[in-house]
Amino acid sequence: MNVKTQARIKVRKLLKENIRGHNKWEMYTQIFAEMDKRRITLKEICAIAESLGVPGCVIEMRRNDLLKMA
Repeated sequence: MNVKTQARIKVRKLLKENIRGHNKWEMYTQIFAEMDKRRITLKEICAIAESLGVPGCVIEMRRNDLLKMA
């Protein structure tokens, strides 16, 4: 399994386990770290999120929020 496939699996797992939990910001940090390493794109993250019932615009908004906090 290549690193891009592993990243998609990791992102799906993180979103599925934490999207409604208390570890949201840690989850987003881990997800966007995979994106920063160029293992997954924002578009792919949004597609995964949408498949789990989370609008892609929420993911984009969280990315912007984290960039502003940095």
